[in-house]
Amino acid sequence: MGRRHKLSEKEKVTICEQYLSGKKSKIQLASENEITVETVRRWVNQYQELGSSIFHKKAHNKNYTKEFKQEVVEAYLAGEGTPEHLANKYNIPSKSTVQKWIIKYNNLE
Repeated sequence: MGRRHKLSEKEKVTICEQYLSGKKSKIQLASENEITVETVRRWVNQYQELGSSIFHKKAHNKNYTKEFKQEVVEAYLAGEGTPEHLANKYNIPSKSTVQKWIIKYNNLE
C-alpha cells in the first residue's frame, strides 16, 4: 500500500467535526483516512483548544525564546497540565517538543 497524500485543512476540520458530532468514531475516521487513531485524537484535542487555525500551513518552523521554553516547563512542573495540554495551550505544534524541553530542563538541574 502506498503512502496517502497529506490531508488538507478542510479534510482535517471535517474529521474533527465528524468525531465531535458523534457521527463517527476515532477508529472509523483513522481507518477511512489512513491515519492513526492517535493522530485523530491529537487533531480533535487541538481543534477543541484552538479551532481550525491549528491546521493552517506554516511557512517555517517557529523559534522559541529561552524564557518561553522555561515558562512552559515551569507550567508543567507546577502541575498545570500534560505536555499535550501545554502544547495546545501555548500553540506548540507537538507535545514531543514540550517533552524534549522538560527532559533538557531536568538534565540541567
